[in-house]
Amino acid sequence: MFALILASVLIASGKKKSPLSSCVVNGEEARPHSWPWQVCTVYQSGSSWYHTCGGSINAENWVMTAAHCISSGRNYRVHVGKHDLSVYEDDSKTISAQKIIVHEKWNSLFVALGNFFVTIPQGDSGGPLNCKNSAGVREVHGIASFVSGLGCNTVKKPTVFTRVSAFNDWIDKVMMNN
Repeated sequence: MFALILASVLIASGKKKSPLSSCVVNGEEARPHSWPWQVCTVYQSGSSWYHTCGGSINAENWVMTAAHCISSGRNYRVHVGKHDLSVYEDDSKTISAQKIIVHEKWNSLFVALGNFFVTIPQGDSGGPLNCKNSAGVREVHGIASFVSGLGCNTVKKPTVFTRVSAFNDWIDKVMMNN
C-alpha cells in the first residue's frame, strides 16, 4: 500500500546534469525538472541521510510512496526539485516529515501517505508510474512496489506496480482527516 506524506512543497529547479544510469533501457535522460512531482525519500541513520525510495507529490502537502519504504521509528525527509542526487542544487528543497500514515492492512504492495511540512532500477521503489489522461495531463496510476535486486530487465523478474486507483477511497479519507 501507499504511504502518504504531507509536505508544504516548493517545487524548485536545478541546473546540473547527471550521468545516465546503466539501467535506463532504450530511453534518455529526462530534461531537468520536467517531472516536478517526483521526489526522493530519504531516512536518517545516525547523523547521515540515505535514499530509500522515490515518491510523488499527489496533492498540496502530500507525498505518496510504497509502504515498504517506511520503517517505524525512523525520521524521513523528501528532496524536492532535484535532478542529480549526487550534487548540491541551489533551487532544490529538503523537507522533513510531519506525519507518516501507512495503510492499516499494509503488505508489500501497499501504499503509505506521508505528511511533510515545509517534504525502475533497484532504487526506484515508491516511484510513480505516470500515464497521460485524455486531456494530456499526467496522472499517477501506479507506485513501484517490487523491483528486483538482481538489476534492471532481469529475465523472469518484472517490476511490480501497485494500482493507485484501488486505494483512492483510503487516500481521500486520510487526506481529509489529516
